[in-house]
Amino acid sequence: MNRLRRPTFYFSFVLLLFSCKEDENPNGRVPVTIEGFTIISAANPAGRINSTLNWEHNFGEEVSLTFVSQTNQETFPVSFKPDFSGDLPQILLPPDTYSYSGSTEEATVSSFLPVQLEGNMQVTGPTTSLMLSGKTSFQLVSFSKNNLKNAPQLLLPAEASMFSYDNFYYAYIKADELLKSGLTLENGKKFRWGVNAQPFEHNLFNFNTSSGETSNPTVVDPVLNLTQKTVTLDDESVPDFMALFNQVEHSNLVNEASGLQWIQGRLFAINDEENLAEIYELNPDNGDAIRTVKVTNVQNIDWEELAVSDNYLYIGDFGNNLGKRSNLRVLRIPVNDALTKTEVQAEIISFSYDRQTGAEPTTDHRFDCEAMVFYQGKLLLFTKPSKAQGSDSYTLDPNPGTQTARFAGTFDTKGWITGADLTSNGKNIVFIGYENAGAASRSILSFIKNPQLPSLSGNTLKTMHLGSLTQTSQTEGITINSDFRVKIAGEQINFGGLRVPQRLSELDLTGILQD
Repeated sequence: MNRLRRPTFYFSFVLLLFSCKEDENPNGRVPVTIEGFTIISAANPAGRINSTLNWEHNFGEEVSLTFVSQTNQETFPVSFKPDFSGDLPQILLPPDTYSYSGSTEEATVSSFLPVQLEGNMQVTGPTTSLMLSGKTSFQLVSFSKNNLKNAPQLLLPAEASMFSYDNFYYAYIKADELLKSGLTLENGKKFRWGVNAQPFEHNLFNFNTSSGETSNPTVVDPVLNLTQKTVTLDDESVPDFMALFNQVEHSNLVNEASGLQWIQGRLFAINDEENLAEIYELNPDNGDAIRTVKVTNVQNIDWEELAVSDNYLYIGDFGNNLGKRSNLRVLRIPVNDALTKTEVQAEIISFSYDRQTGAEPTTDHRFDCEAMVFYQGKLLLFTKPSKAQGSDSYTLDPNPGTQTARFAGTFDTKGWITGADLTSNGKNIVFIGYENAGAASRSILSFIKNPQLPSLSGNTLKTMHLGSLTQTSQTEGITINSDFRVKIAGEQINFGGLRVPQRLSELDLTGILQD
């Protein structure tokens, strides 16, 4: 098995040839010494191994290689075992120009790093040395064993236990596959962790407790591009960071996605300010728009949120950045119409806030809103104060007509709240948003278990960051289903020459939230 050790050579992995076909008449053949191979990324041909060897990758039990003469197409197949000791292997080949190709055994999930070998060479006398060219499209995902009770259980792409190496659990995953694993902490708490495999990457995660001192191993990976992330667990074992997965660039039709909602297992999204008055059904896996539903009797002044009851889909047309709107409203559409028709009409719930006394433009106010849920016969609105000083909750009658949004309470937040959703049993509320930290802002997901609705004052709000906005896009919409599958929609960012495409991402909050 692998060992961590100091480098013994530069830019090469030695291959020991255990067997090769002996020619009965080797006269005229040239001994070719195989000195090793270099590895590059299959997706990035410029990527190459480094010279420092700390994480020693295992390349499997056997490599099968075939040399093909470019003169007469004669083939010379060989098999060998990757190894780091013994004499360098040799093979006898007639003078000629050859192509070669081969690979290790490959599976979607592997305990070793699969490689594909291919290249060209010229054999001349009296001897020839050969450094093989290799590439890989696999990613390594590893977890430090610190604070983990046992080996993580892979749920995707196949059910299995992760492999053990020194102070780590690990698995090699084929590019573009999702690794989803169930982690069990030393205290018995469980949650799930997902990573989308990117070729030639090594993602290493350490889990530290906020109350304990943990010495994380220092790792250098000579082959793969290493990203090492330390995640801190609070006193309830909630991580301060979670990795988004299944992240895709969703449809350009929703490049300013502001609201997201599961409806009977189908995913719907809307755009915000001054876009078309349309609802889009998205493929939840790749973000493609598969249906468009036009709302024919209204305009999109500033649509910001979707919420759903058993019978109705609600659109929050209450974006109010300057605090001056006098035409705040929620649109109500029958769920069955949204699911089956391409054109619908909306009933209108016009409203004002009971605490707002004027409508003069201002840069400091508490009457912008981008988050809404339906709960026990009421709409609950959660405001986005202009300077991110917490959030105010309001209740709103969901029936068409002129209504008043009534103040229910205030709760602290770690940034701006831009979307919300409830689990179907009402036992968990989740919020999406981002920090008020300029270019350094990170996307944040917050949640409350057993929320005391409609007032959230005094409730315990837990917050996890999801990465910078350059990684997530500007996160605006969130929805969660009964299996704790969370989808997050972000709108594109175009600012000062920076362009971040709109993205649809996913989390699995099983274990973090409760049934």
